[in-house]
Amino acid sequence: MQKDVFISYSSSEYAEAGHTKRILEENGFSCWMAPESIPAGSDYGAEIEDAITGCSVFVLLLSAKSQKSVWVPKELGMAISNGKTVLPFHIDASDIVKPFTFHLTNVQRIEAYNNISEAYMELVRQVGAVTSKNTGKFRESADTKAAENVCNTAQKDNEAGSCSVVQTEQYDRAITQKKPSLFGFGKGKKMPEKTKFIKGLTLETDGLRNRMPDGDGGSALRRLYETVRYSDPVSTEAVEQIEAQITEKAALLKSFVADGDHASVTGIVNDIELLLGDRNRLLRVVK
Repeated sequence: MQKDVFISYSSSEYAEAGHTKRILEENGFSCWMAPESIPAGSDYGAEIEDAITGCSVFVLLLSAKSQKSVWVPKELGMAISNGKTVLPFHIDASDIVKPFTFHLTNVQRIEAYNNISEAYMELVRQVGAVTSKNTGKFRESADTKAAENVCNTAQKDNEAGSCSVVQTEQYDRAITQKKPSLFGFGKGKKMPEKTKFIKGLTLETDGLRNRMPDGDGGSALRRLYETVRYSDPVSTEAVEQIEAQITEKAALLKSFVADGDHASVTGIVNDIELLLGDRNRLLRVVK
């Protein structure tokens, strides 16, 4: 099913992307966003290509992190090749670097790091203009207002006079007070067994890459995070043995990160990626 909006973002900014998706949906627009929009057992690359081809608007969460992402530049290039309207939603004060400077030349950005509420209003207005959908009065959710209050407070203490959406911890807390947390699970709620493995691995990998952000190990962990993100989220009995092997490898990975052993981290990441590839291929066969 075609959607109004394709949301492209850095996997490390899942919370901000999810919040943007909720705002757009509350204002009457259908949205496509990985990983939840990808059917279990499907070819992820093909699903992303189809989603971009079928959307009306490509919303890019533009930031320092998304400009370093493996997937975001590819998605942006595909959107431009297919003649899609690109709306860059700039969520921090980062400089624009190649290849984004080339792709976004003469494309007006929505600067979201100074006034969150007004930025979302403008985003809804522009999406409405492209899709020819008259959504009426802008619907601002409670968590947007909470986040805006936090951001306004942070601005007073910020010498630069701006509040970075992706770098303000208080903002993250504000937008999760009213909504479910990462991957749609609120505090104290149990993950469904069928999706527990990948979602748990995603959270674990996210924590590890934050502990080792630089060097060869950091690069490997960022790549692994993207691999996990685009892995089939639903497990079956057919992959139990492979997932057990991945779990063992992940435990070793955690100890290598703690030791700061970049070479061992890189090696174990390669092993996990190969196992994830085997897992995903097997799931495509059995589903």
